[in-house]
Amino acid sequence: MGELWARIKASRDYIALFTVLGAALSLVLKLRGFNWQAISTAVPALAVVYIFLTWLRPRVFPAWKLLEDCLYDGRRFPASRSLLPTLWCFGKGWSRRGHRVRTFHVARLRVEAQILAGGLDGPHGLASERVWQDHVAAMLDERRLMAPSAAGISRFRTEIPDCLPLTAKEVFDDVEHYFKALDTVGRSDNRFLSDVHVASAYVAPLYLLTGQLSQFDNNWRSIVHAYANVTSNQDPLGDAPLHYLRAFQFACWIVWGPSIPLCTCASWHQAGKNAVGFQLGYGDENTSVILYDESAALRLALRRARRRLARALTSATSPAVSPLAVELDAVIAVRRPGSLDPRRVCLAQADLLDPKKQRLILDFRRLDVSPHAAGRSYYSAYLWVMFALETEPGHLLMSHGERWRALLPFFVHGNIAEPSTYAILKERLALEALDAIEAVCRQPGTPREITFVYASAIDDTGCGSRMLMEGPGEPIKETLRRLLDYRFSALAPRLRIEDDPAKLRAADGTYYPQYFSSCHLPETIGEYFACLQHLEKGQPHGAGAH
Repeated sequence: MGELWARIKASRDYIALFTVLGAALSLVLKLRGFNWQAISTAVPALAVVYIFLTWLRPRVFPAWKLLEDCLYDGRRFPASRSLLPTLWCFGKGWSRRGHRVRTFHVARLRVEAQILAGGLDGPHGLASERVWQDHVAAMLDERRLMAPSAAGISRFRTEIPDCLPLTAKEVFDDVEHYFKALDTVGRSDNRFLSDVHVASAYVAPLYLLTGQLSQFDNNWRSIVHAYANVTSNQDPLGDAPLHYLRAFQFACWIVWGPSIPLCTCASWHQAGKNAVGFQLGYGDENTSVILYDESAALRLALRRARRRLARALTSATSPAVSPLAVELDAVIAVRRPGSLDPRRVCLAQADLLDPKKQRLILDFRRLDVSPHAAGRSYYSAYLWVMFALETEPGHLLMSHGERWRALLPFFVHGNIAEPSTYAILKERLALEALDAIEAVCRQPGTPREITFVYASAIDDTGCGSRMLMEGPGEPIKETLRRLLDYRFSALAPRLRIEDDPAKLRAADGTYYPQYFSSCHLPETIGEYFACLQHLEKGQPHGAGAH
């Protein structure tokens, strides 16, 4: 019933117009001498013809229907408005008919160009019109259409200066709407027709986790209420100062969502589930999307690019080292949300299969070092290190199903695209973490039996396996050890830093890495969000969770 009402509402202008025209036609026929019996026969017949043509149009003129649904959805008289753009697409297709370009191809390119030019609901002025027209002109460039196309590479391509046009929140909705419109006209697809050349983008072997801002749709009131709910709920620490510090550090850390390093363990590579998405962004990790490939080609291309950049940055005083995030020139294809093969997606990135997570996914086509990469380099992210709290070895300070309560993260925001800055900030982070722990231990309300156990960091997954790609600088774990040896020696009895994470086990035999390695952090944060939902509904955490 709801769908029927939506269709009637969408066609209300045409229904009203048809009613007026029908009444006018009846009046004209009456004046011409026709009787009411003839009129009552003709008008319903015309109505049937109209309905038939409405049903027939998307099947005979799919380009027209696609442009209507994508460019004029929700506006008055969308079919009439989309007629001129359809004729424009027909003209462009006719001029490229020798290259096997059809009107529907041009209609698709027109919609994709509009998404890149500011979105389907974006500005429709002259500036926006010039942008999408430039994109369509690039997509239909005759020299490219004449060149033989390689396997897996589209013969249509346009260029954007950076990936920011792809990172806006509304772009995801537009992309999803576009692919649904293709379904409507019976031309389903999972990728943009045109590839996109991104002249400058930063690629890092990281995976950005969904943060609270995304979870609560950028509603800070909900985030503040969630924090109040968590801190007022029963906690093993009671009212100790550490209770509030830990709650704030964890809540603040995941407001925007941290990035975790890609790994080689079973969470990232098991039983064929080894397709991994890398982070592709510009300026900051929170303006990033997923660069994805189901083969090893993306990893190999990124490794080659990192080696080339390391050689370019080598000097007499510094060894060859690549930044964690490297500026690259990329060719990508925008992919349909949720269209990944569930048999291939690695376990740690399983939420890429859920369109509700609103993660825009780009298929890898080509990567190369940007001509600017050895000069200006700015790409910021959270650098973080995480500790687990225990009262004695194996006894974690948490309740069942609330592993996040045992976590105490520390973080700084820094540039991960410049090797020396990244290395300095990692050392600063280690210093700040130990300073904070020392201050907490001096507080009279902090239980003396609490121990801080190193769990993981942005440069160490904490699971015991090798990271997929490493960054520059001394590992944070080693910096902590070094500082404990001479500057924070009095704090050493309160910290545990194990060489082998397998030595860290809970009382029930569970390995700590199964709880607190970065590879399992998506599950831990998922538990936290589930707890917030239960508390908001007045339920104890775990009630109705599964």
